[in-house]
Amino acid sequence: MQRFEKAIRQGDPDARISAPLGESYRRQSASMANLDYWGLTRAAAQVVHSYDFFWHAKDPAWMAAASVDAFQGITGLPVLFEFDGTPTMLGLGYSIPYLLALGQAAAGAGAGLKFANNSYSKTLPSQQPLFRELLGIWRHNWKRHEFAPRQDTVLLFFSRWANYTYRESTEWLHEAQFGVYKLFRDAQITVRIINEDNLGEDLSGYRALYAAFSPRPPMPASAQQKFSTLPLLIIEDFMDIPEPGATGEAPTEGLAQIRTSTSACPIGPQDLSPLGPEYEYALTLENKKLLAYRPKHVVMGYPVGSLYLHDEHPAVHQGLVLWALGHDNNNTH
Repeated sequence: MQRFEKAIRQGDPDARISAPLGESYRRQSASMANLDYWGLTRAAAQVVHSYDFFWHAKDPAWMAAASVDAFQGITGLPVLFEFDGTPTMLGLGYSIPYLLALGQAAAGAGAGLKFANNSYSKTLPSQQPLFRELLGIWRHNWKRHEFAPRQDTVLLFFSRWANYTYRESTEWLHEAQFGVYKLFRDAQITVRIINEDNLGEDLSGYRALYAAFSPRPPMPASAQQKFSTLPLLIIEDFMDIPEPGATGEAPTEGLAQIRTSTSACPIGPQDLSPLGPEYEYALTLENKKLLAYRPKHVVMGYPVGSLYLHDEHPAVHQGLVLWALGHDNNNTH
C-alpha cells in the first residue's frame, strides 16, 4: 500500500485515494483474506464500500448501517456506500422500497453516496427514479459521521481472527457478532466497532468494551496481551473457545429466565465455573454457571447476538447486557 501511494503521489501529490472494499465479516470472507480493513486503508482518504448486493436481498436494512459502522469504526475514515446499477439490483430480487430503506440506513450511519456500474445502461443515473430518490434521501437525511464522546460510547469488538478460524457455510458467526450491534442500536446506545488492529490505540475513557463472539485464544499473543490490559469494563460472550453442540433448552434461573441456545447457532451455553472463585454468577442452567462477573469483567457464557436475533423474547437478552454494562455501578460485587 505504501508503494502504491508513493507511485500515485509522484503523479499527483494532492490525489484523494479511495480504498474500494466489500464487507468481510461474512462466511467465506476469511478465505479471501480481506478482513484487513485497517491495513488496506492506511494510504486512503476514504473507503468506498461495495455493498455485496448479490447476497443481501433478504437481509434487513440495518445490516447496511452495521457494515458502514464497521468500516468507520475500524479504519477511522469516511465511507461512501456504493449502489450497483439498477437493473443488476432489481435482477437480484431487490424492490425499490427496500433499496430506499438501504439508503436510509446507510445515510443515517453517516456514509456518503456513490453510484456504480451504470455505463451499460442507456438511461443516465440522473434520469432514473431510484437514483433521484436516493439523492433526495442523502440531501435531506445525511449528516457527516462524527464519533460520539468516549464516555458515551461502547467499544464493540469483533475479532477478525474468529472469522479466520470459523470457516462456516452459514452466517451464524456474523449473526453472533452483529446481533450485539443491533442490540445496542435498539437500546440507543452508541457503539464504535473495532477489531484487533485498533488495540494499539489509546482506548481509555470509553464506557466499556463488549467482545461479541470473539474468544481470545485465536488472537495473536500481542493482541491478547493488549486486550487483557485495557483499562475498561470488559464484557464478552466467551473468553475461551466454546465447545460446539452445547444446548440449553430449559430456561435459566437467577437474574432472569432465558433461553441460551438457538437452532440458528451451533454454539450454546458454556459452563463458566472454571473461571474460579473470584467470580460470582448471576445465572444457572442445570449444572452450568453463566453470567460470571467480578469488578471490571463480565462473561455472558452464551452467544448473545444469536439469541437477540432469533429468540422470541429478545428484550430479556438486551436487559442482561444492560445489567452487565452497569455492572460496576450495581453494587453487586
